[in-house]
Amino acid sequence: MRRIILVCIILITTAFAYSEELKFRNLSFGLSPEDVIAQEGQPDKIREENVKGSDYTLLEYSNNSVAGYDVAMTFAFTDREFFNSTYLIKLGNPKDAYECFDVYYDLCNKLDRVYGKSSWSALPDLKPGTIELTEEVLRGKPSFYTTTWEIEDDTISVTAHYSSHSSEWQVSITYMSQKRALTFRQGKIDTDGL
Repeated sequence: MRRIILVCIILITTAFAYSEELKFRNLSFGLSPEDVIAQEGQPDKIREENVKGSDYTLLEYSNNSVAGYDVAMTFAFTDREFFNSTYLIKLGNPKDAYECFDVYYDLCNKLDRVYGKSSWSALPDLKPGTIELTEEVLRGKPSFYTTTWEIEDDTISVTAHYSSHSSEWQVSITYMSQKRALTFRQGKIDTDGL
């Protein structure tokens, strides 16, 4: 009987843990640009425009730290609601595929510890040195590797990307509210007459 009660407590606790709102850097989706600025400080650049009938705001920060790495950060808002954040990792040598994948693996392992095992990964075994970087990979083909965590309506992704334009590797982390992003992609819906 004690085991059954213990198992029930664990299951209930786990259910509540996963149903909680996704937060990172003590920010949650739906905040206003002013709320994010109050926490993160004044951005280096603010871009505002109207996209598909929605007001779009992008806050850009060039020098911050996330998960032990120097990053450039962006926070995106649609109709003044925070829906996306991207952290571009500043690699020491962006031409070095090995450094890129070391950072990629490290970030995936850190996020696994916080959010549980990833939902999907382009690289199934996320341990440094377990995949061989072939000549094709070293030249950036294929050029895109992603690992994703899905938490209710939100997605976290770590991406390693080879830019053929700059001939450099990039690593980024993206947090996205799928519900708010879908509204942004569809634009405002005309409900007159319904």
